[in-house]
Amino acid sequence: LKYHKMTNEQLQKSLLIFAGIVLIPVAISYGVVPEKTLTGLYGFPVDTVNLTNIFRAQMGLCLGHTLFWFLGAFKPNLRRPAMYSLVVLMLGLAAGRALSSMIDGIPEWGLTASLIAELIMGLLGLILIMRENKTL
Repeated sequence: LKYHKMTNEQLQKSLLIFAGIVLIPVAISYGVVPEKTLTGLYGFPVDTVNLTNIFRAQMGLCLGHTLFWFLGAFKPNLRRPAMYSLVVLMLGLAAGRALSSMIDGIPEWGLTASLIAELIMGLLGLILIMRENKTL
């Protein structure tokens, strides 16, 4: 077996694709039929137009990022902006969840797992950007 070391570019491409694939079902669960999926997942009713609108907007935000990450994975001129987008979204979500955990208490395991995954992907993205910029 020959060991093949992935380049920073290949790692960035892989992270963008992986994060995009992971985010698609999350986005769909938020927005396609939130009154069923979110009630089933988190136990609260989504029973107003306003709540449905908020969660469908969240779906659009996530799917928009996913599309941008896939474009960045396959178009080298968009890779760096896509990486910055990934880092900002993932670390922003993780920061919000961490703040909520400190203020409101620890949520159920699925949301805690989301915090950990967002933190890992965001920090990995930051490391890959810093490596590209030769600051790490």
